[in-house]
Amino acid sequence: MKKHLLLFALCFLFGAAAFGQKKFIALRDTPPDSTIAGFFIKKVVDSRPATDSIGYLFIGAQSRKVPVDLARGLTNAFSNYLDRAVPRDAGDLPVIMGVDELWLTPAPSGADQELEVVLQASFYQQRERYKVLLFKTRVSVSGKEPSEALIRRALNQVLNEFSNTDWDNPEAGTPVTEDQLKQRLDQQKIVPLNLLLAGYAAGDNAEGWKFSYYRSSKSSHKGWFFPWRLGGEFLQIEDQPFARSGIVKARLNYGMFGICPFREITDRVYINLDFMLLVGAESLTDRLARQSTNLLLGLAPKQSLYFIPNSRFGPVIGFGLYQRLLTSEVYQSDFGFQVEAGFKF
Repeated sequence: MKKHLLLFALCFLFGAAAFGQKKFIALRDTPPDSTIAGFFIKKVVDSRPATDSIGYLFIGAQSRKVPVDLARGLTNAFSNYLDRAVPRDAGDLPVIMGVDELWLTPAPSGADQELEVVLQASFYQQRERYKVLLFKTRVSVSGKEPSEALIRRALNQVLNEFSNTDWDNPEAGTPVTEDQLKQRLDQQKIVPLNLLLAGYAAGDNAEGWKFSYYRSSKSSHKGWFFPWRLGGEFLQIEDQPFARSGIVKARLNYGMFGICPFREITDRVYINLDFMLLVGAESLTDRLARQSTNLLLGLAPKQSLYFIPNSRFGPVIGFGLYQRLLTSEVYQSDFGFQVEAGFKF
């Protein structure tokens, strides 16, 4: 038990240290000062060349330079803010907003606590079978406000500038070429989610090491998503099941398949509810040295929490419970705890 607790503590400290390397900004639902009418943002597209962060801040007495990002990512942060803070009226027309640049830094003036936000955005509209570029702008705002307030101010400024154009003129806008469509608007840039994990599992009847690789190719990993999984495990059966069953040697070979749903429940924290079917065979030797081979069937659910960074690369930690129901002659059920650590890439 002590080694299990030590492993859990090491994983927790490793994850806490790793996740403290970036500051995340959550946008408040404060409505914009001016009225934006006639349109609503149907979709936010993150078309920035680099998406790992939105800039940096100097934090602490030593003025440590720390990268910053929007909580839950730029696409979700902007979409959620616009849905909640900007009222939508019946008859409003849908518009697509592409974010080409967003950068937060201490202001060049060097004034104490003053920050600068640069935001470049493009606005598009679907016209029958093609899209048109309606408007493109780049704004810079600075001040001693909190960083999230400056970002909201920059966002509201580009929305106001767009609102003051003749965007609703049926003749307005420049048709976007097929190459531009592929680069900007056909779909958001798909960044696959890859998790490579190693873990230790300790149950009532078996314990050992597990290895998993999860991959999802969705453009957004908010809400439920279902990655596919490859894995292996090397479990050592405890002495008690052998004593109860009369088996002196056992080898269980099996594969598992099923569903592995994930869902983000708060910033960087995901719940995972694996439900796997187990199929294989077991080779047994009893006290009289008789050998037998049996079909092995079972269920292998797992409930875990994972701490997954919003950045493209970073450390991952997880912990949870697992259960087993088996047709094995050595043991028929197991219940245990497991911890995992690995990387997102």
